[in-house]
Amino acid sequence: MRNFILVLTVLCVATLSASSILVYNFKSTSLEPGDIEAVKEIFKSELSGKGYSVRDAGDEICNDAICAANGASESGLEQALYGSVAKLGEKIIVNIYIVDTTGKELHSDKMTSESIENLDVVIERLVEGITGGVKAAETIDKTNVTLTEAEEPLRRKNFYTVGVKIGYRFPLFESYGEEQMWQYEGVAMYELEKMFIEGRGYGCSGGDATAFGLSIGLYYIFSPKEFSPYAGGSAGIEWAMNMPYLEEAGDSSYPVGGASGDGPAISLGGGLIAFQTYDFRLMLDLRYTMVFIGEADVDWDDWSRSSNKEDMGTQHSLSLTLGITRRDIGGGRSSGLCCMPW
Repeated sequence: MRNFILVLTVLCVATLSASSILVYNFKSTSLEPGDIEAVKEIFKSELSGKGYSVRDAGDEICNDAICAANGASESGLEQALYGSVAKLGEKIIVNIYIVDTTGKELHSDKMTSESIENLDVVIERLVEGITGGVKAAETIDKTNVTLTEAEEPLRRKNFYTVGVKIGYRFPLFESYGEEQMWQYEGVAMYELEKMFIEGRGYGCSGGDATAFGLSIGLYYIFSPKEFSPYAGGSAGIEWAMNMPYLEEAGDSSYPVGGASGDGPAISLGGGLIAFQTYDFRLMLDLRYTMVFIGEADVDWDDWSRSSNKEDMGTQHSLSLTLGITRRDIGGGRSSGLCCMPW
């Protein structure tokens, strides 16, 4: 019985929250009638997609809230949408107003499009703002950046980013002679809508141990919003030097030499990327790395040892870095997608 009441309550709330809306023709300046009709049709389609019950007001135009409210009331609908579309030079400015049957303004907003072809993105953002109860400017993500927003000084204009990271490498399972090391990275990324390809060069140092590596990886970005987690993996090569070679002595171990070697490396990890729609972003990164060194050269502290080769096996570590990347001056926006930064 309790579950039935809960389900009934949810259905009632969903029914009450589903609005019906009357969409008027837009007042226009310097636009073709066909373009104005297209604007109204896109609004109707986007609102329907958001769960609204939409009715077309035909050729009627309203210039004020009372007119729109009367139309909604006479049609038995809860809300009305009216507004204007004005062309100034190449720019197209869209103004919208939502009112209820009493004439109370529920929502108003304005966005600018650089071209008629960019209007679908603008209208999508305006409807996102209506349904979310926010201004369209707050609905931005990297899949719907308009040309106007892309031209702001901090918005990103290309798909190449370069930067640096700094952090710490924590050895695991007695790797690297248990030397904890600072890690410094230079990164270059080629960014797509839902992923990025990363080229990375890094160096590590701590105690007597040092390491250098190169890798290339592919990472999936879970959201196009300003802040998003990402995850993926990379492969490359690493050179390690002067790693303390440890020998067991009872319950402890102690260094008896320094080992140097190299081998293929793979990493798995992820992190958080911030400010995706800007020319710069912050990145917090956590990775687990395995380096398959195998046989390595060892400089023994005791010169009486006969062999200078030892099997170092696989070196394991966990790295945590924080960094900043910025757009590369060599990039540029493509002409294929008006709303994308590539």
